[in-house]
Amino acid sequence: MTPTAITPNDDASTLSDEGIEETFADALALLFSVPQVAVTARPGRVWTHANTGIRVCIPLTAKDENWTLQADAVWLASIFLADHLDLFDADSFKYESVLELGSGSGLLGLAIATRFPQARVVLSDYPDEGIINTLKQNIRLNNLEERVSALPLDWNAPETLRSRRFQTIIAADTLWNSQLHLPFCRTLRKSMTPDADIHIIAGLHTGRLTLQRFIETANQQGFDVINTMEYHVSNSKKRGWAQERPEETQEDAAHWLLYINMKRKVDSINYTYFK
Repeated sequence: MTPTAITPNDDASTLSDEGIEETFADALALLFSVPQVAVTARPGRVWTHANTGIRVCIPLTAKDENWTLQADAVWLASIFLADHLDLFDADSFKYESVLELGSGSGLLGLAIATRFPQARVVLSDYPDEGIINTLKQNIRLNNLEERVSALPLDWNAPETLRSRRFQTIIAADTLWNSQLHLPFCRTLRKSMTPDADIHIIAGLHTGRLTLQRFIETANQQGFDVINTMEYHVSNSKKRGWAQERPEETQEDAAHWLLYINMKRKVDSINYTYFK
């Protein structure tokens, strides 16, 4: 299955100047065969993910300075994983308690809740009122209030989780800022059960060096990186992770995503380290 584009609802408002800009950007991507790394729209507009039927509004941050959170888009990594939930082993996937970090619009977590009817999912993002309210709105849009909730979570203050622990943690395109790798890992440690599975996907537009730095930080922080695999965004190709591909152009990199599966190290670190 190839990843689908997110298309506007039939009942969406007619194209404004912003809509024309979106259409122009789509045309450029097709013309030069470069995939968009994110789908953007004016905040509040409802979009539908074709393969799942999930409807999401694009978040608008309540504070202007929070635009750097990059929450005002649906990122290609999230779309790809929502399209390819078969990457998760259905027999071993721990859907009873799922936490999504850096949810943005919440597409990925909502897709998991839709795919696994018994799933209990928490969507989390930086405690900006605009982002969190949009997550709550998107939960209601998809009639998932009974099994999905939204949680404000600052990676620099993961103690807000208190005693909550999750069996599965997912994140899409959250590794682009290497300064947040350590807080991100600490949040993972605070939020995971001893046997939790961690699934992370990131576009290679993030940069191979930045992604390798995260892998090294995760190892240093007591995580066992079990699987690192590169996936092409528009076909079934996959290949092992490489720190460097000297022949790769920026255009080439835009066609690939890195999937990372991690658990805590069992034999080299005591679980008390994760508290």
